Amino acid sequence: MTRNTAPASYEVCSLEEVASILDARHSGLLSIVDPDIANVFRPAAIHVDRHLFLRFHDLIEPDDTMVAPQERDIAAILQFGDRLGEEGSQGALIPCHMGVSRSTAALAILLARSGPERLARVFPQVVQRKPQAWRNSRMIDMADRLLGLNGRLMRQLRHLYQHQLVHRSDVVEIIRRYGRDAEVRWAALFGGVSPNHWKGRRGSVSETRLARMDKRNGVDRQGDGTG
Repeated sequence: MTRNTAPASYEVCSLEEVASILDARHSGLLSIVDPDIANVFRPAAIHVDRHLFLRFHDLIEPDDTMVAPQERDIAAILQFGDRLGEEGSQGALIPCHMGVSRSTAALAILLARSGPERLARVFPQVVQRKPQAWRNSRMIDMADRLLGLNGRLMRQLRHLYQHQLVHRSDVVEIIRRYGRDAEVRWAALFGGVSPNHWKGRRGSVSETRLARMDKRNGVDRQGDGTG
């Protein structure tokens, strides 16, 4: 599904950076915060109708004590992009706590609206804008389904993870500390890196979900599923 793809200028940052980065290029604001955060800064330059405010934790599986991103959140991100595009807005700033996982996933989702023929450019653009990015796979998987991409966006995400495994081991270690071993192992299975190199838990709920997702999208775990 191809949607209205304007505006072209999106930027990600941490919550602390909003005041110093926001400028005339940004007429929209997409803030993603933990549910226990009471208030989020919205500059006076951003109209309330152009501020999408989402509350969920940076999880890739539901948790009894925390709030995982839901399909309605991803639908809201897509609708936010559509609305800005229809209004001819110049761009939007996308902050989350660290500007690494949730915000970069939201950026990728907005860029993926341009259609299947441009998917190969989505994650390279995100890395160019945020080299330490590691997208939340749950968010990307739900966007893949909502956009009717049949696993193509997730395959691009896997390639991005593989790139980060090789070039940004510092980011990988941070992600592992936040309980995201399953994403690291999922990438390693396809990237020529032994999964045993990453000492994550085998058989975790998240890893099982990623395996089910591969099966649903026709991906051979012995190959890249693109042939």
